[in-house]
Amino acid sequence: MKRILLIGAMILGVVILVGATVLYLQRDKIVTYTMDRALSKVENQVVRNWGDSRTAAEVQKDFATLHERLQAGTVKAEDVKQLAAMFYSSYQDEKLDSLEVRRLADKVHQLVTAN
Repeated sequence: MKRILLIGAMILGVVILVGATVLYLQRDKIVTYTMDRALSKVENQVVRNWGDSRTAAEVQKDFATLHERLQAGTVKAEDVKQLAAMFYSSYQDEKLDSLEVRRLADKVHQLVTAN
């Protein structure tokens, strides 16, 4: 009985070790995928609540450019962290008001024009 438990524990340990290794090696792809999904959500919220001097098409173009640069890996990690933190703090109440939308759109435009 002890041997079966020991073998089971060893197999479980190996599976966990292999899983952690795969996740570690693929962390860049995981982060890119996660940010791409989050960026799509931000874009939908911003465009839905847009009502400013710039057109919604210009904002969508900025987001599309940011998507492309994120996929290519040319966006700085610090900039991505700032954008994610800004969206998280803005979306805590699950609503975006016009000021939050404007700040997010401006940050995306700044990232697109800076890179």
